Amino acid sequence: MSAEGNVGAATRVLDEGFNQGRLEVFDEVCSPDVVTHDPAEQEDVRGIEAQKNRCQMYRTAMPDLEVVVEDAFGSGDRVCTRWTARGTNDGELMGMPPTGKRVEITGNSIDRFDADGKLVETWDQWDNAGFMTQLGLTPEAAAQAG
Repeated sequence: MSAEGNVGAATRVLDEGFNQGRLEVFDEVCSPDVVTHDPAEQEDVRGIEAQKNRCQMYRTAMPDLEVVVEDAFGSGDRVCTRWTARGTNDGELMGMPPTGKRVEITGNSIDRFDADGKLVETWDQWDNAGFMTQLGLTPEAAAQAG
């Protein structure tokens, strides 16, 4: 698939998956063995069902979650996306009760696609410390919940 097609697929995951809760987008866009590397996760997120579960966890924790794509561009089999996420913590998050606090964080994702245009790997970098601080959580409380 073209770099432009890959950019479209990468942004669909953010818009349709995280914003709209259309979890079937992961079936449409991802390779069955897709993996996400995220420093906020204890382990890599592997497979389509795990991707759906991760997305649903954040949507449950923040029902008004909105991810805005600020920039997205591709070259070859890679796509880089700079995004801003906002939401109110009105649901449980990783075993922690809701705080009712509104958060806004920024992040970057680098996605790798296979020759068929399926997402096979993502590297996420985002302001996890700022996220926890905005929620009013100490690093110790976050570590115990995670």
